[in-house]
Amino acid sequence: MGSMDSPSLESMASVMTGIKLCCDVAHVAFHPFTHVNVDASVFCCMKCLLLLVSLMGTSALAQNFQTIDRVDGWLIERKVDREQNHVCRASLPGGGSWFSARVRLDLNHALVVPKGLTTPNTASVDSARKALHLCRSSLLYF
Repeated sequence: MGSMDSPSLESMASVMTGIKLCCDVAHVAFHPFTHVNVDASVFCCMKCLLLLVSLMGTSALAQNFQTIDRVDGWLIERKVDREQNHVCRASLPGGGSWFSARVRLDLNHALVVPKGLTTPNTASVDSARKALHLCRSSLLYF
C-alpha cells in the first residue's frame, strides 16, 4: 500500500499499460513498409507519453507545495490535493517545522506568530494577504 502522498500502484500500472499500447499502435501505424521514417514512430510514441502524463491526475504530479511567488519576504505556495482542489499557504521562511517555527497566515487569513518569533509589519502582512487571496481565488496566479 502506498503512502498518502503517492499515486497508487494500480493507477501507475494503468498509465504504463496505456503508454505501452500507445507505443505499440504507433509502431504498427508507422511500420517500415509504409515508407515513413522511423523517427516518426518515436515522435508519435513521445506524443502519446506526453498526453498520458498530462491526463494523469495532478495529485500524482504535484503532491508537495510549490512556490508560486515571493511577496515582501513572504513565501506563497500552492499544491493540489487528492480531490483536485488547489490549496494555498503564505509564510515567512524560517527554520523548523511549518507549525512551530513559521510566521504564517491561517485559512481565514489571520496572522499566526509562534512563540518567540517577531510579528511582521502591517504592510508586509497586507501584501501577503492579497497574494494569498489571489492564489485561493483562481488557479491562474498573476
